[in-house]
Amino acid sequence: MTQATGAAFAGSVACLTEPALTGLSDQLARVPGLGPAERAVILESTRATLCDALLRKVNRVLVLELNIARVTGKLTADDPAARWSQFLRMSEGLPFWESLSGQYPTMLDQLRAVIAGRCAAAAAVGQRLGADRPQLVGLLGGEPGELTGIAMGAGDSHRGGQTVSVLELTGGSVVYKPRSVHVDEVLSEFLAVVLGDVGDTSRIRVPRVVARRSTGGRSMWLTGIALGRRSCLSSTAASVTGWESCGCLAAVTCMRRT
Repeated sequence: MTQATGAAFAGSVACLTEPALTGLSDQLARVPGLGPAERAVILESTRATLCDALLRKVNRVLVLELNIARVTGKLTADDPAARWSQFLRMSEGLPFWESLSGQYPTMLDQLRAVIAGRCAAAAAVGQRLGADRPQLVGLLGGEPGELTGIAMGAGDSHRGGQTVSVLELTGGSVVYKPRSVHVDEVLSEFLAVVLGDVGDTSRIRVPRVVARRSTGGRSMWLTGIALGRRSCLSSTAASVTGWESCGCLAAVTCMRRT
């Protein structure tokens, strides 16, 4: 199946996602400290990630049902292009999905669970941004500004759709993690003790973090550290390369076990 075919099925899952997205829009509208443009950014990112997540699960089902509709005579248009359009229109309605319950009895419930989880996760990101924005000043070294972009699903999903999100703000980029980053805090404190006399440019670095205790340790922000191919191959003495960082982390692990 081509990428274009998969993209063509985006409308097929919209009837499943739009009611939940409408609910998400209403939730975000009630979040203090979140502007209209920021709400739109979160909503559109959620729509895109939801579409991608669902199509990964049902693309093959849709292709199979397309062929079944073709061979059983359900598609009555005059030519292939018209029959393709006819199937797309057919699959864009909820009755089509409900009609598949006999062949796939758990599919619709599973898709709805994914949709609900992802929308709940998006609402949580919006709520935390609205509440935690003042705490991001120390993380970014200045005012965070407004949200201009967000990449959700930066990693595997956990706990019903919770994923890492990378937020682009006018004041810089931050990463939201729906899990504890206490280990990063402890590691940073430990390195400050054992490497206190080593300059910041030549020592192993860990992300700067802000852990929100008021949420039971489940709301965390951090700044990322890029370790791309260029930095790993760099031979300059003024910076720690990616390979050296890995070695330092291994050494720290051994020290913590002794």
